[in-house]
Amino acid sequence: MKIKNIFKISTLALIVVFSTSVSAQSFFDKMNKALDNANKSIDKALDATDKALGTDKKSQEPSKTPKTDSKPANTPSTNQSQSPNTQSNTNKTTPATSQTPQVISPHITSKTKIIEVYNAKDVVVTDFSNNVCFVRDNKTKNWAIVDTLGNFITDYKFNFSIYEDVPYFSNNVCVISGSLNGYKNGVVLINTKGEVIKHLPDISKLSNFTDGVATGFLSVLDKKNSTTYKNVYITKIVYLNTKGETIFPDLSVVVPDRSTLKPSLSYRNGLAIYYDYQKNKWGYINNSGKIIIPAIYNDVHSFSEGLAAVQNNEGLWGYIDVTGKTKINFSYSNEPTNFSEGIALIKKRSEDHAPYCMIDTTGKIILQNIDNATPFLNGKAYIDLILPNEQYIAHVLVDRNFKIIKRLDDKFNKKFGAYGLAFSNEFIYFNPYYGIHVITEFGDILMDGLDSYFYCGRARCRYTEDRSKKRTYGFINTKGELVFYFKEPEF
Repeated sequence: MKIKNIFKISTLALIVVFSTSVSAQSFFDKMNKALDNANKSIDKALDATDKALGTDKKSQEPSKTPKTDSKPANTPSTNQSQSPNTQSNTNKTTPATSQTPQVISPHITSKTKIIEVYNAKDVVVTDFSNNVCFVRDNKTKNWAIVDTLGNFITDYKFNFSIYEDVPYFSNNVCVISGSLNGYKNGVVLINTKGEVIKHLPDISKLSNFTDGVATGFLSVLDKKNSTTYKNVYITKIVYLNTKGETIFPDLSVVVPDRSTLKPSLSYRNGLAIYYDYQKNKWGYINNSGKIIIPAIYNDVHSFSEGLAAVQNNEGLWGYIDVTGKTKINFSYSNEPTNFSEGIALIKKRSEDHAPYCMIDTTGKIILQNIDNATPFLNGKAYIDLILPNEQYIAHVLVDRNFKIIKRLDDKFNKKFGAYGLAFSNEFIYFNPYYGIHVITEFGDILMDGLDSYFYCGRARCRYTEDRSKKRTYGFINTKGELVFYFKEPEF
């Protein structure tokens, strides 16, 4: 089971168009001609796909896209075509330019704060959650809580391992496993001030909270098998709220020894995933802990747009609705993606160089010969296509009707290689081999030097001091300003 908070693709590179050797008018003419040719190639590919499927593209109506009340602040609005066979007007939607925006790198301001730590180049920090993060002292290996301005909320008093689940705050509560001020057994719930909410000595393992629910293992005395001389304990699955109180008692069952904790996931379309340790299957519960869809599946995804991808006993994937009814038959050997704006990506069994296709919510194939693609977000996606004549159309930004908005230049790919692209509701991230960039949807780099995505308005970054030339780390805001960074003591 895969959990993803943002859309991510591992093999799609972004590339940027830049020209200084031709006049602006000549550049426009050449770019528009190239885009027109690319659009024609895409249309041919779509025609070939429709012909193979026995459908007539001209008679098709565009798939309906779920409406949203608001759009992310930093994502341009979608320019939708009226029908699938309408040519996109690249002159109007994406005016070409011979100038790229100025790239912002992490930089110091008068408000930048310095945090002294030993071995600053190897400092370990977590991402921000609920406006705080954990910072580790490399000498004591203990952790402190720091806010978004670099102020210490606590001293270095928490001791936990980063090789298991990295703790984070949700609903202003965090699970700490390890020693803390005399709490040596079980786990401790703390708030964002570092104050103990509750100590749970009989909990051997507890997940982070998701939508106010955490899943854990509870040690319970087995009265039947215990004797006067020896106590025997059994392990039960337990669900807790952010106060540390037990909820969903009907789901608390005995689990086999050495079981792996299977946390429940976020509620999507009113349902969350749960795992039945006795059946070794997955199902879905509502926010009261009532089983809505029984645990009968080998693997499952969270719901998205009213559908969830699930795997049956034969190892085949299909899609069900929130009532458990099969909506798309179990016919996929490879794990599909969640639906995004009415489209999901499916991988065929063949290992050729264009193994993917896109389907709509009825299971109908609407585009084939795909080498890779991102999910649609705000009516747009990046696609790599292999045309029937083996022509490779790479890194194209398309609208919901698969009309090209922009084809990104191969110079960018040659410079950075084929790395990852990730969408969030605020930014588009590009992941070359040496860091993370924030980019425009057309491939222009806006910000570089990141080591993480933005959480709570802060992103981890690399920074090299001008005077010492020593590399260190810190956190920037969305303007690229260093809010605080780490530096070794002078003595």
